[in-house]
Amino acid sequence: MDDEVERVMTNPDNVIMSDGLSEILNAATVYEQNLVLNDVTFMCNMRSAKLLSLEYREWEFELEVVGLDFTDIAIIPEVFFNYGEHTFANMCGMEITRQEPDDVLILALREIVITEEDLSDE
Repeated sequence: MDDEVERVMTNPDNVIMSDGLSEILNAATVYEQNLVLNDVTFMCNMRSAKLLSLEYREWEFELEVVGLDFTDIAIIPEVFFNYGEHTFANMCGMEITRQEPDDVLILALREIVITEEDLSDE
């Protein structure tokens, strides 16, 4: 499964995660997923991921977020989405849809990439 996750994370532009992979990822408990809005952490479930720009490592995520309220995003929040060892931030867009029982949040985020050069600067 790690190979399939890596394939999706390095896909060419505009490739949508397959339903099969989505089912695998939803069933997998080895990858912790959470969304941090202004220092408040929410558990979430990634429904889909779409690579928008390979050059900028920009992704669009559709997330089911438990306990999310409009007031949590009324003021443009600082956003981090953590998926396993990958962290995404620098929000480019946001959309929220109310669908009982969970809220669906669509975010356009950029992956935070730490290079060996970054590590040697510390």
